[in-house]
Amino acid sequence: MGTFGYALRILRQFEERTTMAFTIHRTTCWDWPVIEVHDEHGLRLRLAERGATLLDLVLISPEGQPLPVIDGARSATELAEGSGARSAIMAPFSNRIAQGRYGFDGHEHQLPIVAGEGHAMHGVVRGMDWELSEQHADEHSAHIMLTTRVGETTLPGYPFALRLNCTFTLDEKGLEWSLVTENIGDREAPFGCGWHPYFIPPGGAVDDARVVLPATRRVVTDEGLIPLSGEAGETGLESRTLTLAGQTLDRCFSELERDDDGFCRTRLEVPHSALALVLAQPYGAVHVFTGDTLDNRRRQAVAMEPTEFIPDAFNRPELAEQRIIQPGQRRAFGARVTLEALPESLHLGG
Repeated sequence: MGTFGYALRILRQFEERTTMAFTIHRTTCWDWPVIEVHDEHGLRLRLAERGATLLDLVLISPEGQPLPVIDGARSATELAEGSGARSAIMAPFSNRIAQGRYGFDGHEHQLPIVAGEGHAMHGVVRGMDWELSEQHADEHSAHIMLTTRVGETTLPGYPFALRLNCTFTLDEKGLEWSLVTENIGDREAPFGCGWHPYFIPPGGAVDDARVVLPATRRVVTDEGLIPLSGEAGETGLESRTLTLAGQTLDRCFSELERDDDGFCRTRLEVPHSALALVLAQPYGAVHVFTGDTLDNRRRQAVAMEPTEFIPDAFNRPELAEQRIIQPGQRRAFGARVTLEALPESLHLGG
């Protein structure tokens, strides 16, 4: 083989390596079906088909270092029981419905309530087995879609028919999560979704971090974390920056403002590491929970939950139109997770 032929063979080998940057394979974890994605630079996710639950996510820092950013379920029991709602997809409602009761179209409905809480919480799909319906990987990204259906048989007190497609797309910029919901029944349905990931502060602990909000208002709740009625349910913010040291938070924030590109960004910043984890969503509300009341791994990560609506949305008259999906209609919601460098002015003392 001449010099040209040898060079051509090396070039082809290089092209083969670079065009297979992302790979997807199915395996099991604690006997649960799991989908794993990784690339040659250290990007990685593990996704359980149970609940379409993200177990692990590793992103690449601006300095090129792989960093774990998700504190997901760490045992079969945590995954099976949905402990702490770690990475839970919340649908057909997010957060709480007061006492599990709501009225719709002239009828009263009763949802199952969570023992010890007295309310319906986080919907039902986090405890269901989803079906892998689509997967694709190339040199640029990996794409996974999981599908399930919701109705009276899966959630007593919810006599509506929905199909949900949940997509995770991983690329060099970060992770994009989306949920597309279609009303496949013959009547309009109330719906509101969200996502409940716990984020590890990049390069630090919870007490080293601060949360910078896109919100202009916070939700005012009773002791059961149900928003107060009417205008009393929201109030203005004194500051959009929440320093977490010594703070216990389990609170929803609303009236999100968009950046120039149309997205609302919540930032989990660690000044001494000069890093920020950024959660971008198109609209809605964001709930921040410091994990102080968890059964396991208290205050080890921060839940920043993008939601379409504030808690108890099925009982909020001001959301009567926004929460409805008409027969045959689809609605999409989602978020993107990235790692960014803090500007020098926002490092220690910034």
